[in-house]
Amino acid sequence: MQIVLLNLLIAIMGDLYDEIQETATEQYLYSKAKVVLEIESQMRKTPLTHPQWLQVLRRRVDAEDAMSAWSGRVAYVKDHMGRVKQVVETISKQLRETEQDAKADFTALAAKQAQLQAQQTEFTNQVFGMNEKLDALLDHVQGNRPRTFSPFMFAACEN
Repeated sequence: MQIVLLNLLIAIMGDLYDEIQETATEQYLYSKAKVVLEIESQMRKTPLTHPQWLQVLRRRVDAEDAMSAWSGRVAYVKDHMGRVKQVVETISKQLRETEQDAKADFTALAAKQAQLQAQQTEFTNQVFGMNEKLDALLDHVQGNRPRTFSPFMFAACEN
């Protein structure tokens, strides 16, 4: 428990340090104005040392926005983590879409491969059939008796 409290104290101090660093210029000018006022209060009031005009120190509008919108380091990190989460979700969505496209392409390729294998088998069978017919024709031309009797072979030889 003490370690958690110590970590909390460190986080608060770090956040406070960051806030002070953001407003360092304003703090410097404010301190400088306080010193000027203190010195002027110690001086005798004569028209030469105390003119009848007033110096005003005002923050710039953007500095006011930064002060009012100060949310600390933790909020800054949360904001950036939210942005990173959005980017990761976008990339994940694109990855899922790409994966679906790849699966569809793979399925189409597998179907095409099966079709090509069927055509190759058919072509191979046709080549073997033609080899048998050529062997029978060669046997017939050379006057040898065919190795096997098949009316189909003789029909091929007569044509």
